[in-house]
Amino acid sequence: MHAPLCLILLFSCGRSDRRIAEPGAAPAAAPASESAPAPAAATPAKSRIRYARNFTIDYFDRYKEVKILNHSAASPDTLDFLLLPAGVPVPEGHAQAQVIRIPVQSMIASGSTQIAQADFAGVANRISGVGNGQYVVNPLVREGLRSGRVRQVGLESDLNNELVISMRP
Repeated sequence: MHAPLCLILLFSCGRSDRRIAEPGAAPAAAPASESAPAPAAATPAKSRIRYARNFTIDYFDRYKEVKILNHSAASPDTLDFLLLPAGVPVPEGHAQAQVIRIPVQSMIASGSTQIAQADFAGVANRISGVGNGQYVVNPLVREGLRSGRVRQVGLESDLNNELVISMRP
């Protein structure tokens, strides 16, 4: 379940339009409005979805809702995430949604792919934990491991849940 975290990380750190990414869909073209400057408003920026599928992004006045379709279960399920700026209350009707405060201030990357995505998004300095630091090559994360700012939390079945909870990523 690491892919949803990466997806959410990228959407909480960058630009974001309501696009439904369907299986087998052709890459979406950028809307004409993306070339115009964005108005200074409290509405979230919109993403340009080109290749990803099986999720939706809905945009509201002060937050985004990301729904990830999970077809791996015996019956289809949807993972619901709210991307809320700090201080914005959880809207009514979203009691079951996982709330992620944005911009993300601290995160755990379980592998080198997630570290590379965070680096690409310009937020590798926000990584506070890694699954296993043995093969980390990113200089910023390696320095964090040396200084103790980045902690090793374990991988999958060996994940140190207590450490992760105490870190509050």
